[in-house]
Amino acid sequence: MHTTRRAERFPREGQRHGVRPGSAHRAVGLMGATLLSVGLLPPASAETPGRPGGHRDPKDHVRPAVTRQAAPARRTVPVTKNADPEAIVVQSDRHRVIHPNGTLLTKSDWATALTGANPLSLLATTPGVSYVSSDAYGLDESDASLFMRGFHMNELGIMFEGIPLNDVSFTTLTGNNVNNIGVPDLIGSIYVSPGTSRESAFSSTSRGGELRYSLENPTDRANADITQSVGSNQTYVTTVTGNTGQIGAYGPKILAGFQRISKDKYEGGGTQYMIRGNVKVTQDVSWGDFSAFLAVSDAQVWGYNDLSNDMISKLGWRGSDYLYPNYPLAYYQAGAGAANACGPYLCGDRAVLIPYDSGQVSQDWLGSLRHHFNITHALSGNILFYGASTYTDASVSDPTTPSETGAPFSEQVWHSQVRRFGGTAELAYQIADHALSAGLWEESASSRAAGSWYNEPLLGEGKPLLAVGPFTSYGPAFQVENMSAWKTSSRQIYLHDDWHLRPELTLGMGFKAVDFSTTGGGIGNDDVPAPYGKLRSRNGFLPHLSLLYRPTRQDDFFVDAARTQGAYNVFPRGNLGYGASAWTAADQSTFDEATRDIKPERDTTVTIGGHHRRGRLRISYDAYFSLIENRLIAASVGDLHAPINTVASIPASHIWGGDAAVALPVGHYLTLNQSLSVSRFSYGGDLNVGDTVFPLRGKAQPGYPAISLLSSLLFHYHQFQAGATATVYLDQQTNYQNDLRARNYFNTTAFLSYEVPKHGNIPGLKFRFDVYNILNEKMIGNIGVDGFPFSGDKQTMQRAAPRQALFSIGTKF
Repeated sequence: MHTTRRAERFPREGQRHGVRPGSAHRAVGLMGATLLSVGLLPPASAETPGRPGGHRDPKDHVRPAVTRQAAPARRTVPVTKNADPEAIVVQSDRHRVIHPNGTLLTKSDWATALTGANPLSLLATTPGVSYVSSDAYGLDESDASLFMRGFHMNELGIMFEGIPLNDVSFTTLTGNNVNNIGVPDLIGSIYVSPGTSRESAFSSTSRGGELRYSLENPTDRANADITQSVGSNQTYVTTVTGNTGQIGAYGPKILAGFQRISKDKYEGGGTQYMIRGNVKVTQDVSWGDFSAFLAVSDAQVWGYNDLSNDMISKLGWRGSDYLYPNYPLAYYQAGAGAANACGPYLCGDRAVLIPYDSGQVSQDWLGSLRHHFNITHALSGNILFYGASTYTDASVSDPTTPSETGAPFSEQVWHSQVRRFGGTAELAYQIADHALSAGLWEESASSRAAGSWYNEPLLGEGKPLLAVGPFTSYGPAFQVENMSAWKTSSRQIYLHDDWHLRPELTLGMGFKAVDFSTTGGGIGNDDVPAPYGKLRSRNGFLPHLSLLYRPTRQDDFFVDAARTQGAYNVFPRGNLGYGASAWTAADQSTFDEATRDIKPERDTTVTIGGHHRRGRLRISYDAYFSLIENRLIAASVGDLHAPINTVASIPASHIWGGDAAVALPVGHYLTLNQSLSVSRFSYGGDLNVGDTVFPLRGKAQPGYPAISLLSSLLFHYHQFQAGATATVYLDQQTNYQNDLRARNYFNTTAFLSYEVPKHGNIPGLKFRFDVYNILNEKMIGNIGVDGFPFSGDKQTMQRAAPRQALFSIGTKF
């Protein structure tokens, strides 16, 4: 009888290069099967005859693995710990699958991203993903948007270092925005499951795919990395990261990072400023390890004005931004000159379309304590406790509400804050041909929101308020509306089994149960109180089934199917944004009517696909179908200062789509990458609001491109690198009736870099030059910033940045 010792289910952190000896040959379940399929692990017959998936005990690895085939020996690839309890992060090639419908991205996959850019932008070149923002860095939370196979970013399961982020929308009331967490330069990998989130993805918004961000692990040796970037519009990005190395013989290792970004807007007045920082500490013990993580950020961002097609045609691309710092002109247009003509609009109408200023102030922190433990060779687990907080002031000048000082407009500020505390616990057990895992998640959150109006000064009698505060220079808020508060609880359990039916065939089976409950709403003294109530989304059986077939080390085929369900969105009345929430109803009776027959959204997605590898040649493809049941939508009317949302659900909608990507080597130094994604989200029924029927059957989801085309070229010769990426988004609807399309999006970026190696005690240098929108195209970025109308035009789009350049110089020692 052939006896084996089973590998640890959860690899430990903190080992050299993130691994312990032999960990490059340690995998379980679908992960092990897939690593075999892409050639990173030897076949079972080569080193571990008869073992499904080629599992090895760490103690078995005492010397470098030697291939026994005629082909050249393969380089062992470092393995690091991922937040995904069902996978190991592999520092791999571009878009390498790590289990059915899953892909691991590493730093090479976001080579063209600007230093300091929004972490969502790191996925911009992933097939099936569309990412846009109003500026090249995505610092404005309201103007950065990501779709993944038909699901918006606030419908994905997103985790950072194992911590659920939940809703990542602007002014979120149940989560944290990923833009405000951690230093992007320290992100080591992103696990992407584009079609369906796995059972182990803990999130109250996990209806589509999932994203798991993992920082680099602290290193054994001390080091530091300093980079200074200077660019267009007075852009300065300072990044400092470092490792303490092992402190003492048995002490901890610490990874820390700091980043400061300051830049002027590319049009109009105002600046964008952000500070990010994070610390990660790991401590090994004989039975596992402990780790602590803390991230903080502070941002003061002046925003860009929202546009409509009509504004662009009448005012041009550079004539529609906020009037700041021209306070006298804003004062005149909103006051004495309101009835006069200001170009193609009356001054009063133009003041509503183009207010004085807008901006946001946000502070975030996120922290966790985690313990990984090994009970036996076959049984291991993780326990994680975390806390998170976010506070945001989002402001816009409001010419429809005069100040009590007599000024013709005031500053409207949305205050929102969230505090969350939670924990997760997971176990994994390897027995025979089964890799079993189970876990649970519990979180409690409290949130508040309110709209307040603050006085602006009379002309010549003081400095006007700044969009980033302080707002009380001329007294406290003279008007407060839609003051609201909520309590939200989130619970989830899951079970999963990866069953190796044969060495080349793995069946994944599992389910999760979820229970999300939110109670709250209006608590203010409005003339018409904001709605108050309780909504609960609960489901005891959400199955997930997958099949992975790997006939050779270079080929795999998969089928992945799952049902998901998330919590109800939480937004206050008067909210501006993409998400639909029952609490945005005009009054209590409307809320009660809307929620009488409301049901939680439930989504079922099936994906099939495959991957092939021939040397440096990579080919991947997939096709998917999603059934969206009970999709809640909000159609918005009115202006930015007094929006009215009509909220109702559509029983069934559908997403059809597919992706194809190829990485084609040209010689030894050049690689061409090309991907095509086609996706269509169509509503399967009409929207019924009372006795009114809005015909939406067969209409496409607005704001989401039906066709995405990504092309890139990467050149690498010794210390020199160069690359360019072209992104095209076609057929984007701007309203539910699909009677108006946005112009096509076409963005090209490029970079050059050169690294001077370290010489003796002299540290090396790295030089890099980036250009964003190198062709200086006039593009619409985000669509639906302030919701979508049923039909026609609306001031709810953002333009994308014109050409931007950035030069960076860095050193590591």
